[in-house]
Amino acid sequence: MLTEAERRKLRAIETALVAADPALAALLDGTAEAALLARRVRRRRWTYMLVSVFLFVVGALAADPGIIAFGGTLLLIAPVVLLVIGQVGRWRPPPDGRTS
Repeated sequence: MLTEAERRKLRAIETALVAADPALAALLDGTAEAALLARRVRRRRWTYMLVSVFLFVVGALAADPGIIAFGGTLLLIAPVVLLVIGQVGRWRPPPDGRTS
């Protein structure tokens, strides 16, 4: 992880490079968009896993076989769902006006 001072220095370097070469600006914009998509995919994967585990644990604590079965099913199909989230998340463009 970079410190705030290091981030400021990198932003200053990036700004100077973009000012010197406009073609580099387009390349760096694509990199930022790819990073945004990667964060969005990672967030959706974590959300799916947290909901699955939460339902399973709540079902176990409440001794409710229906919730246990549902949470367990979500956990069993998790590898496939996480792969699908990763693939679909990279295909779809980010919605307008949203940054994360």
